[in-house]
Order: sequence, then C-alpha cells, then structure tokens
Amino acid sequence: MALASDAHNILKSFSIDPDTGKENAGIAISVELIRRLIENSFRSISTQAVGLVSNETFQVGADRYPIAFDAALDSTNALISFDEIPDPVSGSVMPVLRSKKISVELDVSVALEDGSQKDSVGKITIKFKEITTALLLDELDIQLSLLGTSQSGSVDALWRTDPVLKEKLENTYSFVEDDFTRLTEFLNAVRLLIPAEIAKAYVDSIEFPDVFALFPGIVFEGAGRIGAEKDFLLFSADTRLNFNSCPISPTEGTVTTETDPATSRVFVPASSPSRTFPRDSMGDEFNNEATSIGQVFLFAPKKLFEVNFEGIAQPSVGFSDGGRKGIFRWGYSLSLMLESFALSLTGRALEFKIDIDLGGLGYGDAGVKIGSVYYRVAGVAFRGRVSPLQILFRIGFDFPRREVVLYSRIEKAVAKDFNFMTNARWPLSAIAEYLLEKAAKKALKSQAGKILTSTRIPIARWGVLDEVAQLSNALAFHEDGQRDSVTFGANLDL
Repeated sequence: MALASDAHNILKSFSIDPDTGKENAGIAISVELIRRLIENSFRSISTQAVGLVSNETFQVGADRYPIAFDAALDSTNALISFDEIPDPVSGSVMPVLRSKKISVELDVSVALEDGSQKDSVGKITIKFKEITTALLLDELDIQLSLLGTSQSGSVDALWRTDPVLKEKLENTYSFVEDDFTRLTEFLNAVRLLIPAEIAKAYVDSIEFPDVFALFPGIVFEGAGRIGAEKDFLLFSADTRLNFNSCPISPTEGTVTTETDPATSRVFVPASSPSRTFPRDSMGDEFNNEATSIGQVFLFAPKKLFEVNFEGIAQPSVGFSDGGRKGIFRWGYSLSLMLESFALSLTGRALEFKIDIDLGGLGYGDAGVKIGSVYYRVAGVAFRGRVSPLQILFRIGFDFPRREVVLYSRIEKAVAKDFNFMTNARWPLSAIAEYLLEKAAKKALKSQAGKILTSTRIPIARWGVLDEVAQLSNALAFHEDGQRDSVTFGANLDL
C-alpha cells in the first residue's frame, strides 16, 4: 500500500536539483504498480511461449525431429523491490529492480516432421532466486538492462519414469540407447542456457508507461534523474508549467464588471460567470474526493506554481482604447505593472490562492469638433490600481476524460483610484469620469482574464493507466505541513 505522504516526503528531498538547489517537480511510481506491470509481462511471455516451435531439431539416425517448448511461468510468490547500487562505470548510484521467487516450468517436446504427432520428453524447472535489472534514464527515456540472475533448476527426463513414453520413442521415433543419452545431454544443456534467455525476455517484456507523458502540464527538460527509495521509483528534472495547452474552459467574456457609484471603484460582481468554478467535461462539478493511497504521484512545490504564474503576471501590460461619447472623441493608453504577487495554499485539499496587486500609468485625451474646427486636449497622465486581484485555483480530476486539471475562479477583483494626475481641461474634463471608468474596466478584465486562463490548464492525462488497472474517481493527496508543496496521484484498483 503506497501512501501519498510517503511519496511526498521522499520526493520533496529527491526533487531538489543537487547542482542548483532548485526545487523541481518529481514523479514517484509505487512498487505495487511495477508488480502489476510485471504480472502482465509474465502473461505476455507465457502466451508467446506456448506451442512455439524452436529452430532446434533432434537427430535420430537420418531423421531430424523438431523441438518445441511450452513455458509456464509462476509469479504467485514473486517479490518485487527497488534498490540502489553503485554504477561501476560512473560511480554514481544506480537504481535497480530486484525480482525474486519467480519460477518457470519448461515442457520440451519432440514431434514428427509432418506434425502428425508430438510428445513431451522432458520438463525443466528454473527457480529464479533473483533477476536484477538496472533502471536507466536516457534523455527522459526509461531503459531496462539485465544485470544478472541467481537461479537453480532441475531436469526431469520423462521417459525414465514412463515406460509407455519410452516405448513410443523407440517405435515411433526410432530411438536407441545412445539417442536417450544424447537427449538427456540436450535437456541439461537447455537447463544451463535457457535461464539467461528467459530473464532477457522477462526484462524486454516489461512495458513501463512513459511517466513524463502522464503529466503533460509539467514540462520536464534537461538531464533527468532517476532513483529508488523504499517502495518507490523516482524521477525528476528541471521543470516548468506548460502554458501551451488549450485552457479547459475559455475565459473570453466570462469576466464581467460593475461600478460602485459611491466610490467609482470597478469590481467583478458575484453574478459574474468568472466568480464560479468551471465544470468538468460532462457538465458536473469536479469531484474533490481525496484519498491517502495511490500508485503514481506528482510532487508539486508551491514554488513551481508561484514562479510560473508570477511570470504570467510580471511583464508590464500595455493596451489602448478609444471611441465616441456623444459629441466627444476620446482615447487612452495604459500600462499595468506588477507590484506584488503571493501564492498560498488555502488549507483546503488541492486549493491555492493567488493575490496580485497591480499599478497602472496611462494617458488620456479627448476632442470635439465645433464647426470646422477640431479641438483636442493633449494627453493628461492618470494612474490607478488593480488591487486586490484574488484568484482561487484547484487541482481536480475530470474522471470521464481521465484528466487532472487546474480550474479556477475569481475570489475578489477591484480596480480603484483611477485619477488624472493633473487637472484635465475641457473637453477632457467633460468625460473624465467616463474615460477613467473605461480604463479601469479594461485593466480589470484584461488581467483577471489572463490569470484565469493560465490557471485552467490540464496537468495530467491518465487514460493509459486504465490499460493496467481500473482508475478510481479520487485523487491521492498529501499537503506539506509547512504548506509549501503538495503531492497528488492516481489511485488504481490493483
């Protein structure tokens, strides 16, 4: 049973880059999932081996009889564990997979060349005490390499205890005593050679999921690292959020505003669609059920979200607008600059809050045409603030799509203190309040919409895990006591 808390504590240390000290995201896979993958591998090997005619033949006199092998693999008592050993080449620590108590029974048959008759002549039993496999990471691609085996075995020449079989071999296949001796030697040779082939087939058949592709919302880049600790296989690399994915719920038009006549503040009212969390792909509320148990985990430090979302809000944003109001023509340009940014965990499972303060500087002008003369006032500077701008975002599971997403809503958003820095002359003074309100609304909608879009992206896609075992409609979850990181993961019915 793999606990999210154990994965979290291990990944929190492992995901720190040893060279730069940067805290990155990290992935952990439980030994339980590896065990299931190996069980699937056994079924694959067994299915492929049954009835497979080899290239071997056994010569009796002038005849050559085809040899066939049927394999039965038993992993009932298998023990799968992770370990780390020194890499003999680099000297660094190398994770290994230790597979113990695996047995194989090989039935060896001879057949007439025309295939009309086939008879079992021997059984070879191989008991692997251990198959040791190195786990390597080559440019974020997991590779397995057989290191060695420890095994014992036995050979049972069936004709020795079955006189009917011996008689059939003598009459149908024309065996003489020397042929029985050579067949015994052949079975003993197979006993010595086949364990390496079986172990290689075992390693080659293990199909690891592309662990990095399970989390498309996180970009893993550079030299990856792989490790093992306790019952987890670990992965990490330099990470950032992937903002190239399409948002799960477009924010265009969802940010609506109102103006408080008493204070001239522009705000996003409770009735605005942007104040409500979007729904999943079936139109239902996201299921926020959490469990402590899982098999695939992502460790996400608060810093990962903080740095990336601050980067979205950080560059100064410039925009302009203009139009008519009655007889007046107006226009303005405005730049917003980030003054403060904070990201915190709210204490609710998988929920974060972003607090942003923005300062704005702009120029406004207005004009009017009287007769054939057009009067226009030179630009007058104004300033204003977007404060507070608070966004709540959560990590949720869109179970119908087997997709983990960030989804968000506005908690509070106010644009205030939009005022000209000097007295505006007519005709600007006649529409000053109107122009400043336009600028405040534009500033609020622009920034709130941008942050909402960036906090509505897919993080994980787990459809491939359904091919291994049934996914539960609940996320494994653990939050650090210091509220500086979270771990979430997939819970499979293994």
